Amino acid sequence: MLFALFLCGGYLPINANTRVDQSAFIYENTLYTLYDVKPYLIVQQLLDKKEDIVFDQQAYQKAIDGMVQNFIVQDYLNKVDTQNSRRNLKLEKKFQTMVTEKVEQLLTKQGQSQEILKKVFFQEYDKEKFIKDNIAFKVKVGREEAEKYYQEHQQDFVEQNKEDALIKIEQALKKSELAAEYKEWLSRQLARKKIYLFSLE
Repeated sequence: MLFALFLCGGYLPINANTRVDQSAFIYENTLYTLYDVKPYLIVQQLLDKKEDIVFDQQAYQKAIDGMVQNFIVQDYLNKVDTQNSRRNLKLEKKFQTMVTEKVEQLLTKQGQSQEILKKVFFQEYDKEKFIKDNIAFKVKVGREEAEKYYQEHQQDFVEQNKEDALIKIEQALKKSELAAEYKEWLSRQLARKKIYLFSLE
């Protein structure tokens, strides 16, 4: 995932006694519970290549954040009638590789299914593809900006070859500006949405 915005703020005191049917948030008049959030939490950590899936407060908050972002992007894509990415055979193969026997056991334990997990997985792809196709072109960082940063922070690169340093700087600057552009777009979309995050106790 590109980055976490923690869109809704709020507080999620998750503990061993937390019920999976507890209300998590409302998006456009639809109520979602922690049970609904779990597939997003699982997919996020699988994509981050976590060996063990963690269900704690931070993980739930990040999953809710990602879930809201996915909803907003899906709403936008539905309006512009973008081609359905779910026919991407390469992604189908990647998903099947990701769902190991250990993951299947986890899904059973959490009361989830491969079908739901696949839906969330493709939503993540849709979001990243949307950012690449619709946001990335706005990023105007190039060699000149990287050179300027290098000159201003040479003390941080004394042990690196200049050319290698410039490549890393340019990549980092592009990533930072891309995140800023996406956040700005997302903020405009959020202003049109009705979202409420519950504080769970």
